[in-house]
Formats: sequence, C-alpha cells, structure tokens
Amino acid sequence: MADEMSKYDRRLTEITGKVVGRWGLEFPSSPRNPQRAVLIALKQAIGVAVSKPFVPVYPDDHSWNALGMRGLTVSRLKADDVPTRLQKAGEEWGVIAIVEGMGTSFIVPIAADLSEDVARTVASVVDEDKEAFLNLSEAPALMAKMSKSDPKSEDSEVFVTVAALSWDEIRDLSQDANLPLSEAVFFRVPTSWDLLRARMSGAKCPQLPVFSQDAFLSKRDRSVKFDRLRTAGTVKLLKQAASREVDLETPTGRNWFTLVAEGLNSLGIAKPIEGLSVVINFEVLDTRGESIGFRNLCIGFGLDPLQASYLHDLADGDPHSFHVLGNEDDQLFRVASVQVIPDMYLSTVNATLEGRDAGAYERLVEVTRNTREYLNV
Repeated sequence: MADEMSKYDRRLTEITGKVVGRWGLEFPSSPRNPQRAVLIALKQAIGVAVSKPFVPVYPDDHSWNALGMRGLTVSRLKADDVPTRLQKAGEEWGVIAIVEGMGTSFIVPIAADLSEDVARTVASVVDEDKEAFLNLSEAPALMAKMSKSDPKSEDSEVFVTVAALSWDEIRDLSQDANLPLSEAVFFRVPTSWDLLRARMSGAKCPQLPVFSQDAFLSKRDRSVKFDRLRTAGTVKLLKQAASREVDLETPTGRNWFTLVAEGLNSLGIAKPIEGLSVVINFEVLDTRGESIGFRNLCIGFGLDPLQASYLHDLADGDPHSFHVLGNEDDQLFRVASVQVIPDMYLSTVNATLEGRDAGAYERLVEVTRNTREYLNV
C-alpha cells in the first residue's frame, strides 16, 4: 500500500506518474508492488512514445512588430507550402537563401511581408554575413542523401545565393525545391531576423522585465530539452531500455530509471515559447589552462527583440559587468561569446543562473524605466 512505501519507492512512483501521464497513461496511486508497477508503466510509455512521429518545433519569431517588419511563423510557412498559381505577383516581398549542391537544392526563408525596398536592404545584410542567419552544418549530408551522392566527394560543395523576391514568387520557386519552406526554415538561425529587424527599426528599448528566478526555472523546465538532432538517438536508447530487465534497487537499475524518465520527458511535445534570452557562454578551464567544460549563464529572458538587442550589446561590450564568477582555486572562467537564443532553447543549452550579477540587471530595469536616461545601444 502507499503508506507502506519506502521513501525511495514513493519518489519513484511520483516521478513515474508524471512521466507516463504525459503520454496519456495512468499510474496507480497505491500499487501493491511499487517497483514492478514503475517498470511496467515506463515500458508501456516507451511503447507509446516511440510509436509516435517526432515533430520538430522551430521557434517562431517574436510577435513584436515595427515598421511592417513582422516575424515568420511555422504555421504561416506551412500555409504557404502550396503554389500560388497567380499570373501576377502580390505586393509582399521576402528574403530567401537558395542552397544548392550535389544536383539538388532547397530554399531557406529568412523574412517575409516586406516592401520591395526593405527586402533588398535585408538581403544585402544577410548576404554580407550568411553565417549569422544560416546554419548549414547538416546541409551536405542531407543533400547527399537526397541526390544519393558522396558527401565527401569533390562535388559536395554547397553554394548559397541570397535573394529578395516577391513572396508569391518564393512560394512558386519552393515547389521545385527538395524541401518545403516549413522544413527548410530549420536551416535558419533562430533570433537572427528578430535582432536585425529590431536594429533596423531604430526604436528605443522599452523597460526590461523584472527578473524572476522562479519564472526562469519554470520556463527552462518547459523548454525543449533536446534538439531534433538528438531525437533519433533518444528513441534508440529507449527501445533498448524497454528490452532490458532491471532491478531498481541496484545502481544499474537507478541509472536505467533516470535514462528512461529523462528520455521520455524529452520527446515529442515541444511547443513554441515566446521570448528571447541573452546568454553569456563561458569556457571553464583548469589550473593548467585546459578546457574542462562550459557554463552558459542567462542574464535576461522573456525579452522582445528590442530588449534582447539592447541587453546583448551591453553584455557583448562588457560581459564582466553581468557576472560575479571569479577565478577559483580549481577552475577559471573565460568568456567565449554572448548570444541571443529563444527562451525555448534554455534547457537545450543548459542555461544556469549560477554566477549571475542580479544587481547589474536590476539597475538596467530602473534605467530603462525612463527612456531619457539611457542611449539605445
């Protein structure tokens, strides 16, 4: 009975109930044999989880809008994955990157719903710094698979052309590409268009939101724990785990439980979360100067593009003003970069608050309360 459970069994059943409930399964409140019930329930949940197709979730652009420069959403792209069949193009323009190589191609959408002049300006900016807007690390392997080519051959080079076109032309061109727009968008760096349109707007930063540690932890827990590249590996591990017989009283059994619970929690139910975070990435070094890991310190979250751009530029110019990490006896912290990420990636990058200078952010909240007291960076 539940009142006879050990503290360990009670913890197992509490965690299991939440994990399997996420997959539409019920867990008994008072199992006669708690550990056996846990094993059965988790294996049933694995069966349900691995039978469902994993739908990767791309973080939509922020809903912030200025000067007609709106963000892109995946739902919008899915609706546009059909040809227009119009003889005359509409007035809305967009910016795309045409990725070609190995006898195949696809179109990555960068921005939409622009005027022709703005689209041409954006295209020139993107063309000058393609790496800031595109992540094509997966492209060669994908294109080789599409064309049945060797990704290591001399003909495996990938070429990128940035163009400004009417959105109707983009929709029609995408019909001849090997990926629909709603899938090709995954090669676009999230937040890149958010930051560019914020800077192009010339608007001042509104007051920064008050930083709540509880709200941060809650949002991090709801964010995507694993990106789509790790999903296939997680499914494989879960299938292997389902075929094993383990004793939850042993170290091996405890490791099995942790692996299964975390794996089941990481799959398939990701949903877009609006908001941007600014993260300072540190490389952790030992006393010999050798790298032993990384720490990704979140200094602001739940931001709109203007707020994220403002905070990013301040932190990028003087990152040491935003943290209290000192050189300790056994490890050193070296700033590697400052970046803006979607809030829904907080757990993907294992963002932490450890070492954050709360006072520095609080002062900025007060400064941005009155826009006359600061310069928009």
